[in-house]
Amino acid sequence: INVEDVRESIIIGIVLAVLVVYLFLGNARSTIITGLALPNSLLGAFILMLAMGFTINVITLLALSLSIGLLVDDAIVVRENIFRKMEEGEHPVKAAETGTTEVLLAVIATTATVIAVFLPVGFLSGMVGQFLRQLGLTVVFAMIISLFDAITVAPMLSAYFGGHVHQKPNWLIRNFNKFQDWLEATYAKIMKFTLRRPLVTVGISVAVMLGNCASCGAVKKTFLPPNTQPEFLVSFEMPPGTSLEGTRKMAEEIETRLRKLPEVHLIASVAGTYTALANKGELGVVLVNRKWRKRETWQLKDAARDMFKDLAYAKVSVNDYSAVGGGVQYPLNLNVSGENLDELDKYSQLVMAELRNIKDLSDISADFQTGKPEFQVQLDPERMQQVGVGPSAAGNELRLHVAGGIVGKFYENGLEYDIRMRLKENQRDLKGAFSQSYVPNLSQPSRPIPLGILGKGEVKSGPSNISRQDRARVIKIHGNLAPGGAIGNAVYEARKILETKLKPPPGVRYIFWGQAEDLKELMENIVLSFGLALLFIYLVLASLYESFITPITIIFAIPPAISGAFASLALFREQLNIFSMIGLIMLMGLVTKNSILLVDYALQRVRKGMSLNDAIFEAGKARLRPILMTSFAMIAGTLPLALGLGEAAKQRTAMGIAIIGGLVVSTIMTLFFVPAVFGGIDRFREWIEKRFRPDYDMSLVGEHGDDAHITMPQAPEPVAAPVAKPKKGKSK
Repeated sequence: INVEDVRESIIIGIVLAVLVVYLFLGNARSTIITGLALPNSLLGAFILMLAMGFTINVITLLALSLSIGLLVDDAIVVRENIFRKMEEGEHPVKAAETGTTEVLLAVIATTATVIAVFLPVGFLSGMVGQFLRQLGLTVVFAMIISLFDAITVAPMLSAYFGGHVHQKPNWLIRNFNKFQDWLEATYAKIMKFTLRRPLVTVGISVAVMLGNCASCGAVKKTFLPPNTQPEFLVSFEMPPGTSLEGTRKMAEEIETRLRKLPEVHLIASVAGTYTALANKGELGVVLVNRKWRKRETWQLKDAARDMFKDLAYAKVSVNDYSAVGGGVQYPLNLNVSGENLDELDKYSQLVMAELRNIKDLSDISADFQTGKPEFQVQLDPERMQQVGVGPSAAGNELRLHVAGGIVGKFYENGLEYDIRMRLKENQRDLKGAFSQSYVPNLSQPSRPIPLGILGKGEVKSGPSNISRQDRARVIKIHGNLAPGGAIGNAVYEARKILETKLKPPPGVRYIFWGQAEDLKELMENIVLSFGLALLFIYLVLASLYESFITPITIIFAIPPAISGAFASLALFREQLNIFSMIGLIMLMGLVTKNSILLVDYALQRVRKGMSLNDAIFEAGKARLRPILMTSFAMIAGTLPLALGLGEAAKQRTAMGIAIIGGLVVSTIMTLFFVPAVFGGIDRFREWIEKRFRPDYDMSLVGEHGDDAHITMPQAPEPVAAPVAKPKKGKSK
């Protein structure tokens, strides 16, 4: 189901991205040339994936789905610039050459920044690193092929297949062209204000970012999003001592109630467990296809919980299947360990009572339960030593009485069978046959000792099971997430309770594991990825532009994007989970692309002698269309994820919403905030160079380029040495 959903998202994203290209360029041939980047890049990525031993799975398909907008971006920039050259009257072959050369550095820079973002993700450590390794490397593979296609295939096809740009447009293109003209005129007016009032623009932008950042507190943190698979698990636990028949009847009662839900398709029930616990049972529930039901999986789980409120004695809980191989998956897992089992039981009961008050949690339970009736034989060590009976011998004898043991082998027709011997059924009842039971005498084997002489037997209540961890006894506390709950918030509240209100007594320890541990590891890896991505982006841009200050302007587009992503998550009540965090990492590479296009063009105009403000203004006008095209293409490719199309696609909606929200905010900020910042940062660069490079010559900025600011001292022209007049006399 997951693979089919992602595959549908890829197909829909391709169609929407190609439609964006057609609307902006208004030319079928240009659309075909640009759209060919998608199959070329995808097929090339599959070849590299095969070489790396990757498979077509949810993670690799998700990476390709996210890459749809990225793959067409390079071709859009190249083709749009060639298209603009042709609009200015150049021949297609000449336009292909000059148009590609003009944006070559920008295209390489944008692709390099995306690779710099995703390459560290492919080498993260731990379980999360293994989960994200194929995602990061698959995006890198696709981007490498996309860059190769943009600087080779797109110019070649533009030169010989691009045709003419001046053709009669249809009704749709005519109206969209009018919209583009209005948009460019409006943007030019706003740009003039931005360049005249840069401090006002920066102030407004910072206020918007701070307002978006205020929404961070409303976004809950969790590891995995709520399960949207069309299945769930109902487990129950009867009181200790319940027979297997009683457990089976409860399973039938639960199944009868579940059948009242019209969305239920199949139910598989099991009474008892593989560990011989007759009082526990499970029911697996499969729902009908999403097309035939109105309620989501989480809504049906809540409805099932309401059905079982009157079965509190059976401890009925509704859970998700584990994502790593069947069984129950509890989001909250808390282990309380120590040596005294009674003390652990009392403390765990207090902890569970407090955890039930946390609004993010539900179905709090523990694997430890007392009250199981059992017949205990308590032997007297002194008496056993007097009569010569060893503790191990007595224990083994009683075990053989009840459970039996293998005493030989039986061979027939070449097959071997174990021979197991034990007492008769009426003799195996140790409680009734206590006085008639004997244990071996080590000193006189022929005279066994009656069990009644060595000790006494009594009926007591014991634990249903005893678990150990690190040589200590442990009680495992589990819990599910309530509707809208998040494991990050739940663990935070639980830790606050355990550290302040319910401090563990001496000798008692606690530890969170499962999704709580995975979330902690995820946050550490994401922070590391952010740091490495920023470092690599800066180094890549500094090497390409040969400046340590110019990349700062480009990186300024990242904070607005992150703030926009959090604002969109808060607006649509989505959580910060593993998928939305991937979206945040991806935004770092996406938003720098638009800034690079703007800054690169402005630097080119400055090198040709244009003033700084005029260069920024011309860059905004010339790069408005490619910036909007790349942004809309990325939004179109991500839109299927945000809409959650498919059975299990709802789990990934947070990723699409974070990417689209960040793109919208960053695109607006790139068009207004970056030009306002660029002027100030470039003047700061000039001040730095004048201060630390005394031979800096401002008069050469426009004529020789951004990096030709040094006036080299000229060597003096050679002067001919005076020729001495020959003296009279003999020559030597």
